[in-house]
Amino acid sequence: HLFSMLRRSVDSQQDPKMEDAGQAALLSYVDNNYLDSTLCLSAAADYMQTSIYTVSRIFKEATGMGFKEYITQKRLSYACHLLETSQIPVTQIALDCGFENANYFTTVFKNEYGIPPSKYRSNIGEDS
Repeated sequence: HLFSMLRRSVDSQQDPKMEDAGQAALLSYVDNNYLDSTLCLSAAADYMQTSIYTVSRIFKEATGMGFKEYITQKRLSYACHLLETSQIPVTQIALDCGFENANYFTTVFKNEYGIPPSKYRSNIGEDS
């Protein structure tokens, strides 16, 4: 209990500019590494030399999203770009976008967009 009181005291005295710099550094790190399938909360915490709880809080404040949700959105957005602009096989796109395997990628993609990636790709030509 004493530790949490001290922590709150230290946190409340932190310079807001330091907090902004931390947000910028964290977002930059994630934006530069989101395609790496090993990127996770603990990797970001190690990079920031802080706890996963602090990273999670800073991330939520900076983006309005959870850490994993943000990364998933960035990966899916890049996957859509690749599906629209290349003939790279879906399995390879899944890996290139940081998903551990094609089945998981397809599940996440379908949950987000309502159709599997292969159907998304085949629908692209129909829109024009």
